[in-house]
Amino acid sequence: MKIAAAARVLAFVALLPIAAAGQPPLRLVDTTADGPFVLGRADAPVTLVEFVDYECIYCRQYHARVFERLRKEFVDSGLLRYVVRDFPLEMHQHSVTTARAARCGALQGRFWEMHHALLTAPRIDLEGVVAAGRGAGVDPVKLRDCVLNAKVNAGIKQDREEGLRIGVDTAPAFVIGRSKGDRVEGELFIGSKPYEVYEARIRALLPAGR
Repeated sequence: MKIAAAARVLAFVALLPIAAAGQPPLRLVDTTADGPFVLGRADAPVTLVEFVDYECIYCRQYHARVFERLRKEFVDSGLLRYVVRDFPLEMHQHSVTTARAARCGALQGRFWEMHHALLTAPRIDLEGVVAAGRGAGVDPVKLRDCVLNAKVNAGIKQDREEGLRIGVDTAPAFVIGRSKGDRVEGELFIGSKPYEVYEARIRALLPAGR
């Protein structure tokens, strides 16, 4: 696959080919649940880890149809810790640029605003993410400089390597399980699913009476 943009030349690692299709059976995995992109109570009984590619149409679909419902029902009530991890796909031209933009927004204290802006932006090339950042309250000059100078590549690489370690091969992917301190052990879900799938799994993991 041809890499067209200069931002891609600066990519953190030569990305491996990714399978676009296929739904492997659910399996138990153990992964980290800490870091800077965590929403909800640290002592929430259940943790969901999302591996995201901001250019992925199914990630955008999940964000539009599921994320806010989970946030209102489970995160805001203290039942769910929600963690975001980067998993940029090689097949997408702007996957690394957008992952950088999310982290660069976080450096200005606006990760969740930038996360939403990128998953709803009409354009996600460099100019598009700068515009999205402006709308999310991020300084556009600092954002552009941060994205172009690849200041956040190490964190993106670490997230992607963790995803590969546990068997993630596309986005979105999710681990949902009982919280174990700064980790979570749970089932790996591949692909965007209806809200009811996530809801049922979370409720099944909650302590009796919650």
